[in-house]
Amino acid sequence: MKEKKQLPKQVLTFNGYFIPKRFYHKDKDGFAIVPLAGCKFVNFYKHQKILHYDPARNKGFVTEIKKRMFWKYCFLLLGKSVKFLVKYPSVRRGYREHLKELAEFEK
Repeated sequence: MKEKKQLPKQVLTFNGYFIPKRFYHKDKDGFAIVPLAGCKFVNFYKHQKILHYDPARNKGFVTEIKKRMFWKYCFLLLGKSVKFLVKYPSVRRGYREHLKELAEFEK
């Protein structure tokens, strides 16, 4: 499948995750077909479903974008980042104390 390069748009929209589904491509069969070997991220841009097809074995499988999972893990990552920033000073103090104890032990 030939797709024109849209790298700036893909980067700004996180490869289509920030675009509403109504703006996705309307595929004839309900999915886009890409080769199993050699598919690139440009093939997935603005497609709801993708058929990965292997012509050598005459087999394939379908993958579908799951935005709910993407947002779930974004919020989990954000929560872990905030937790890390809040607890960072105490972790840093504990690490320094541990290093001092190790330095004294080695003497």
